[in-house]
Amino acid sequence: MNIKQSFLMIMLLAYILGFREKLSAQSVPNYSINYGNPISMGMASLGVGSPHSSGSIYTNPGFLQMNEISVLDLGGQMAYQNGTSSSVQPGGAGTFYNVSEFWGFYASYSHMYSQYFTNEKQQHFTKGHIGLAFKLSDNWAMSFGLGPGAMQRKESFSTWSYSGNLSLAYLNDNWSFGISVDYPGKYRMEDYRENENLKETLPARTAVGVGYKLDSDILLHAEIRKIFWDRSERILNNEKVTPDWERGIGAEWGGSISLQKNKFLIQNLDIRSGIEMGGLYDRTGKNLRSLGIGVGSSYSWRWENSETSDVVSMHLGITDYNITSQKGGRPGETIFAFSLSYASIPIKEYGKKIPPDSEFELPESNNP
Repeated sequence: MNIKQSFLMIMLLAYILGFREKLSAQSVPNYSINYGNPISMGMASLGVGSPHSSGSIYTNPGFLQMNEISVLDLGGQMAYQNGTSSSVQPGGAGTFYNVSEFWGFYASYSHMYSQYFTNEKQQHFTKGHIGLAFKLSDNWAMSFGLGPGAMQRKESFSTWSYSGNLSLAYLNDNWSFGISVDYPGKYRMEDYRENENLKETLPARTAVGVGYKLDSDILLHAEIRKIFWDRSERILNNEKVTPDWERGIGAEWGGSISLQKNKFLIQNLDIRSGIEMGGLYDRTGKNLRSLGIGVGSSYSWRWENSETSDVVSMHLGITDYNITSQKGGRPGETIFAFSLSYASIPIKEYGKKIPPDSEFELPESNNP
């Protein structure tokens, strides 16, 4: 190889390495769905078709309106991976107040997307909604909410923007059904990686869930979800860096199936478990598929008066991606969520459409 050829090879190598470095600098880490509350995490599912009160605040408040339940819930979450624990994050805060038989209002704060462990620390998208729920008929209700959202990447926080949710709920003696659509909004960071400018259009999300009572204490729930990554966009330093997303089941399409057993061994204990088929995208848009396992429990105390039953409950939910992690798939991690909730339930509703949660049931002698 002569001097001229050597020089050309060195220049070509420098160009390739420089191009790869530029690609690495321009790429932006991705995130995955966050179930946001311990009920959903224990189901490994959003639970849009499940009428559980503490989960419905965040996913489908129409179920609360049909049962005229007022609820207050407050919790947190954290994650664990390879011997490292994350900091505790606000996991969810929500309240629903039943004004009348026909309508109620709610306020909620929760995670929609997150990634706890990357080489650039944590990433979270959180949203806060104020909304209304209306009873459309004996079996149907709808709700919609609007409020601010914000994105955190590394130690940078975006400006606030608007996000929204629309959901529909159906409930009869044995079946429950729900549809939910979330629009997260558009965000801007002017100090991303200290001195870079990042603009993002986050992907909208929709979910459909169906629940069925196998008996008075066992509820089966199945759900499918889609995240519209193809409609998302990222602009870094005025250059479009949106990856070419690999389509299909995983990060784009996902599903879950779960089972809840109430009055497990004792009157006030409920347990739930589920399996999630999903995933997340890496920096390049590759679909890293995963199988998640959810387990959870609720323990409740109740006090009764002439018109309502007041219930205080503790909830714990875990979604694990570590046990089933495989090479080339989603990195293994375990996410924990916990909350404390209060519910006020009209006694007149017992024996009608109250969901099959032991925390919502009066002793047999008091049932009509």
